[in-house]
Amino acid sequence: MVTPGSSTRSMRRATKEYTRDQDSVIPTTSELEEFFAYAEQQQQRLFMEKYNFDIVNEIPLSGRYEWVQVNP
Repeated sequence: MVTPGSSTRSMRRATKEYTRDQDSVIPTTSELEEFFAYAEQQQQRLFMEKYNFDIVNEIPLSGRYEWVQVNP
């Protein structure tokens, strides 16, 4: 059996402060959109550089690979 003391109270208070600090760090919707838009642009750029193909406009680019259209 544990007797409540000052150490018990300080831990509870510290936990509440930690929870409150975490709540204030949540990014806004616009910040999330900006973050993911930038990440998506970087992935598109890397793909275009590697495979010389524009996936946004679906057109081949000049470079390492020769692209031919295949009709299903």
